This record gives sequence, C-alpha cells and structure tokens, in this order.
Amino acid sequence: MRFYGAIQAFRENKYPDNTQIDETLTYVIEHSPLDESKLSHEGSKLINDVRDILETVPSILHPLASLLDFGFHPRRRAF
Repeated sequence: MRFYGAIQAFRENKYPDNTQIDETLTYVIEHSPLDESKLSHEGSKLINDVRDILETVPSILHPLASLLDFGFHPRRRAF
C-alpha cells in the first residue's frame, strides 16, 4: 500500500515527501512487471539500466521536494 502514497499525494495536488518517494522507487525497482527470465540479453540490460536510473532519482528529487515544501510552507521553518 505504501507504493500508492506518492500517487495519492499527486491526486490530492500535493507533492510526495522524501519517504513516499523512496518507498515508491524501492517498490518499482524490486517488483518488475516482466518475467525477466524470458528477456533477451538486450532486454535484461535495458531493465538494469532503468533500475540504475531509478536508483539515482532520489538524489535529484529529495532536494527538490525539500525546496517545494519550503516554498509552500515557509512559516513552518525556523530560521
């Protein structure tokens, strides 16, 4: 069910927090929709390349999510 946390946040016109981003990406990386044993060498390489990309996404999205949170809720921050 945690996979849907980030999706639900978008449906409610909110941005997912870093935990929701991590949980969603972890789920997507660990649960392939394909039977990987039936893929060609090129197909397996493509799946691994996509996993590598998904594993780097948090380093891009975490600072962005923090920035967006600050932009929408500046009064919650202590300076």
